[in-house]
Amino acid sequence: MNGLLRHYLEMVAAMAAGMVAYAVLYGRGVISREITDEAVMILFMSVPMIAFMRYRGHSWRSAAEMTASMTVPAMAVFVALAPLPDVPDRALAMLTHVAMLLGMLALMLVRRVEYSHAGHH
Repeated sequence: MNGLLRHYLEMVAAMAAGMVAYAVLYGRGVISREITDEAVMILFMSVPMIAFMRYRGHSWRSAAEMTASMTVPAMAVFVALAPLPDVPDRALAMLTHVAMLLGMLALMLVRRVEYSHAGHH
């Protein structure tokens, strides 16, 4: 597996762990139409991803860029679609997560050299 793909999947795994922690601590699933729920879930996903990135030797700036690359597209989709009653809850959740993952992938492709290395550890 190449370095870029491995790094992407490792970050997604860290984010999934954060999403599970969110669901356990808040006693609810990850499907909600409340913007505060979405923001808190993104925070729970961001913290382990940032920790992983720092462990791998990335700068705080890179971690902030990655956090923005996942948050901005997801929140844009959420804000646009959550008020629409014709959009099913599961579709809303899926679309926000797809936007998040595509935003991260786009940043990784733009910064391919940084995200392709094997890491410092």
